[in-house]
Amino acid sequence: VRRVLRMKYMIGLIQNPYPDCSDFDIVGKDEYKQTAVETTRESIVLLKNETSILPIINPDRIVLAGPFIHLKHPLCGSWTFTWQGDDEKGYPDEMKTIWDAFQDEFSSSHIDSARASNLSQKADNADLIILTIGEHAYTEYRGNRPTLQADKSQRELMHEAIATGKPVVIVLIGGRPLVIDEEIVEKAAAIIWAGLPGEYGARAICEIISGKINPNGKLPFSYPAHLNYHVPYNHKPAELWSSQKTLKPYLYGFGYGLSYSSFEYTNLEIDNAVLSDNEEVTATVTVTNTGAISGKEAVLWFITDEYGLITRPVKELRFFEKQELKPGESKTFSFTIVPEIDLAYPDEVGNNVLEEGTFIISVGNQEIQFDLSENNQ
Repeated sequence: VRRVLRMKYMIGLIQNPYPDCSDFDIVGKDEYKQTAVETTRESIVLLKNETSILPIINPDRIVLAGPFIHLKHPLCGSWTFTWQGDDEKGYPDEMKTIWDAFQDEFSSSHIDSARASNLSQKADNADLIILTIGEHAYTEYRGNRPTLQADKSQRELMHEAIATGKPVVIVLIGGRPLVIDEEIVEKAAAIIWAGLPGEYGARAICEIISGKINPNGKLPFSYPAHLNYHVPYNHKPAELWSSQKTLKPYLYGFGYGLSYSSFEYTNLEIDNAVLSDNEEVTATVTVTNTGAISGKEAVLWFITDEYGLITRPVKELRFFEKQELKPGESKTFSFTIVPEIDLAYPDEVGNNVLEEGTFIISVGNQEIQFDLSENNQ
């Protein structure tokens, strides 16, 4: 308690416990709302798009199913509008649910809802099924769960949807990834990771499904493929078990994300293959939109340290940049490597270590090697 009171005294809460309200009128300005909309659109990740089923153009009939189509709180999570986040009365009236957003985005289509018990019947004349899968809002101990597998009722719903033979689009909602049955992943027509997209999440999800927005999000984690077995993207070489021959280290890797465009990486170059005297080096790569529509591409730069006194990760993200490219347009992206920042690492006692040796830069499907000389010791 003493430490808490001392901190409150240091920041002035004892002398003046009330906030400065002079800037409160800027909260909720239209320009900030638009920024929130754009951020939400760019955060959603398209994980699978079998036979390019998305975007959906002029569907006649859509069936929505899953526990979240009429709820707002799963889109926002905890500590947003309420403590646990699960009190629907605490959310803005103008906020759209998945159901509301589909009614708006596909106003000329017939939108229907279904449960597991009547899904097969309602899907008879449908063009496709949209499933919302994930978790209700939670925080602290209320979020404890014995397994990261989706709830039994949701697993049954996914299998029921697949059994209809209709194209199934799964929208994953929640603050953590849930392991999905391998059969579902294989047979689903499309999978979208929405995470916790927030107040404008339902709108952004529908805009991506309709094609109004070209998805450009990338996974900020590796999506697990199995229960009790998960390997992060920056694992150490020995962290891959021998069982990896039968178990995938992950379902979708860190930085993965599809687009309705396609992008080609070429001409990875580095302006100096041997660094000395702590000099900086710049790498460049050309990215071309080979698709038919404009799209944004997030270019992720990774570095691999081939050898180290301490075991090094197989690769680490060191820089990223996102830009929009028109169909057929090419742009040059660059990454300037500062050895003391991008090549160094802490040793066993926390001191920064910069070792000579061989490094690899990888971006897209391109990679190039360079050396750090002993002069940089």
